[in-house]
This record gives sequence, C-alpha cells and structure tokens, in this order.
Amino acid sequence: MNSFIKIILLYFLLINSVKAQLASKIDHLLNDKILASAEVGICVLDSKGELLYGRNNKRNFIPASLQKIITNFTALEVLGENYQFSTEIGYTGTILPDGNLIGDIVIYGNGDPSFGSERFQKRPQIATIVQEIVKFIKNKGITCIDGYIISDASYYGTDGTIHSWAWNDLGNYYACNTWSINIHENYYNLYFNLQTSLQKQPKIIGLSPYIPNLTFKNELVSGPANSGDESYIFGSPYTYNRIVRGSLPIGSGDYKIKGSIPDSPLFFAQLVSQELTKNRISNSGAKVEYDQSIKMNEIVLKIKSPMLKDLVQSANLESINLYCESFLTALGKGNRNKGIKETKKFLANNQIDTSGIFIEDGSGLSFWNNISPDNFAHLLLKLNTKYGNKLQFYFPKAGVSGTLSYLFKDKEANGKLWAKTGSMQQVMNYAGFTIGKSGKLTTFCIIINRHMAPNKDIRKIEEEIMNIIYLNT
Repeated sequence: MNSFIKIILLYFLLINSVKAQLASKIDHLLNDKILASAEVGICVLDSKGELLYGRNNKRNFIPASLQKIITNFTALEVLGENYQFSTEIGYTGTILPDGNLIGDIVIYGNGDPSFGSERFQKRPQIATIVQEIVKFIKNKGITCIDGYIISDASYYGTDGTIHSWAWNDLGNYYACNTWSINIHENYYNLYFNLQTSLQKQPKIIGLSPYIPNLTFKNELVSGPANSGDESYIFGSPYTYNRIVRGSLPIGSGDYKIKGSIPDSPLFFAQLVSQELTKNRISNSGAKVEYDQSIKMNEIVLKIKSPMLKDLVQSANLESINLYCESFLTALGKGNRNKGIKETKKFLANNQIDTSGIFIEDGSGLSFWNNISPDNFAHLLLKLNTKYGNKLQFYFPKAGVSGTLSYLFKDKEANGKLWAKTGSMQQVMNYAGFTIGKSGKLTTFCIIINRHMAPNKDIRKIEEEIMNIIYLNT
C-alpha cells in the first residue's frame, strides 16, 4: 500500500470518527423534550465541504437574521467594501444679490442608514449635521429662502416596509421603514417611569428626539419584577398616532423603549427648516419629494457614510435590520426587487442553488424567507476561501463581541468560534465557523423553528451544540 492510499484511508477513518462523535453528542442534546414539537435543521461541514453532521440539512427553514449574512456579503461583493453612501445638500432657483433664494433648499439621499446614528460617535450627530447644513447655506450668502426645505427621497421612494412584516413589529425600531434619507436609524426613544405596584401603569415621561405631531395612547400594564420589556408600539409609516401595549416590569426609575419614526425624510427637513428659522433665515417650511428627483443648481455640501465594510460589520455584529434593508435596495439601484435578483446572482456565483430559496427582505424579519442550513454552511465555506481570516472581522466572536458577547463564558469555544444569530418568536438560529480544537476550519448552521419553549432555553441547547462542534472537529 503506497503512502497516498494510506493518507486517503487515514482521512476517511478520521472523518468517520468525527461523524460518530458529533452524531452521538448532538443527537443526545436534540432529544430534549422542549424540542419535541420543534423543526430542527443542522449542517456541519469540514474545510473540504464533507458533511460531518446533518439533520434536515437540505430542508428550507425560516432563517431570521441569518438572512443578513447573505445581504451583507452580496453588498460587499457588488458595491465594494470601500463604497460610501452620500447625502447631498443644494438648492434650486437663483440667489439674488440681497441673499434671497428664489427657490428651494434640497436634501438628496441615496440610502445612508447611518446618517445621524448614535452608533458612530466619532461622526456628526443630528444636531451637528443640521448646524453644518445651516452654516454652508449661510456661507453661500443665503439670507432668506422663498421656497421650502425639501427632502428628495425619490431614490428609494415610499415603499420601504416589507409587506409581510408583522403588524406588531411595524411601530418598533427594528421594523422601521427604509428611506433614501434615514436619520438616527429611523427610531426615537420613548421614556417611561416604572411603577412599584402591579396595579399602577408605567407613565410616559419623555420622547427623544422630539417628533412633531407624534401622539401616544398608553395601554401598558406593569409586569412582574425582572419580566423584561414586553412592550410593543403599534403604528405604521406616515401615521402619527401610536398605541403602546404590553408590559414593563415593576421597579424604580426610568425605562426606555424605541419606536419607529413615521416619516424620517420629513422629520429631517423639519429639523433643518427650524434651525434656519432660529438663525433668522426665513423659509416656507418642510416638504418631501418621493416620486421624482429634483435637479439642483448647485450642491453646497456632501456628507458621506462610513465605508461599507464598517457598516456591514455593525449590521452583522449588532444585527441591525435597517442597514441590511438599505443595502438590499442599494444593490438594486433604488429598487428592492432588483436587489433581490442581485442577491440571488451572488448566491449562484458561489455555487448555491437558488431554485428553492425564497428571499423576501434583506434583514430576515419576514417569516416568508426560506433557505436551508446546507446553503448557509456551504456559503460560509466560500466566504472563508475569499476572505480568509478577514471573515472574522464581520462576525460576532464567542464570548467577546456582538450578539455572542454574553455566551460561551464557561465554554471551551470561548474566543474560538464566530457566528451570526437569528431569532424571532419561535425561531432561534446560528450560522458560523470555528477553528476547531484540531486546528481545522469547520462551518455550521443550526436552525430551530416553531419551538414552544422560550428562546433563551433553546439558545442554551444550541450553545452546547456549537461547543461540541468546536471540541470534536
């Protein structure tokens, strides 16, 4: 027997040993009674694409935020890691010698999801951005504006909410509309004063930033201590009456929840209009153009986003829905459906069969998305080939960062495994990779849908499965 054949035989012996260990340990965990009614799909691959463990691995499931992996890496490949969104401020008409602008101030955006975001503290926040715009307008010699402050949001249009998103999500920050002019990640903070008695209602005490004309009907109740945030804000884009339902825990002090801004392009135009008035530059108020792009005579200021690679890192580590929805529409040059076609082309280019895949959105908030664990595990192998160690930059690290920062604290996989989380009601998923204890790369996807137990209990089982994958590959 020559050495080559010996190596091949050794490889298959090792593979079979790994498969046996994984099957024994993972199957034992999956026998837990809390998974009795659950739909489980798992795929574990070695660096050569050999299936080490599979359970319903080619069956489609609801991916939740695992969908972000696909959107984010499509954006990096198609738009480029150094791509930057841009917001432009200019004017139409003519500036007269006395400084009177016979025309409008126009704010044009192409979808920057980080515009005025608190997430990027080194970048200008809302107040600073508005002041900068006013400064450039004044520097242009404009002392009076005969027209309006217009947000030109025509690039994405009005249809920035996915039709299959749940009604109880739409009024909340994670299901905000996506516009070509976004501000403060399209959310506001709503503050409550907690109560010490279950019989007393949490009271609304503040709103930041202040949204003109936004009203709230408070139907919240107080829940048991440590019951967490079980509140929902009900309302849809372009409507200003909100109902707050659910519960907040009894306790002392204040509590913050986040809601979706009804119309971010209008809100931003209002902020600029108000600041100009404060600076004694009169104007006719704020408007939004959703249908047709406005031609400007001159652009006086351009504000660029961070590079796409940094936005993608935030989107993946912190699971930000808005960012991925904006990426998807940007991929289609302002058209979401074209963005979905680009995404499927990206998958096909990475040898993923898209015939059985259904993509409804970019973030995974829709229950209509469908994809298999096998697709995710194979895509991660392809991404590792392209990015190498750089891939770790874009994924939460076990016990260290993002949505994995609080997991694996007492596990051997702590600091040695990277994965994206995907969770919704009755959905708890992970997809990622590890440099196993043997020093070899392994990719995996664990999807558990339609379980009856709380997500936190399902998460414990999946955490143990991921630790087993690290120890035994």
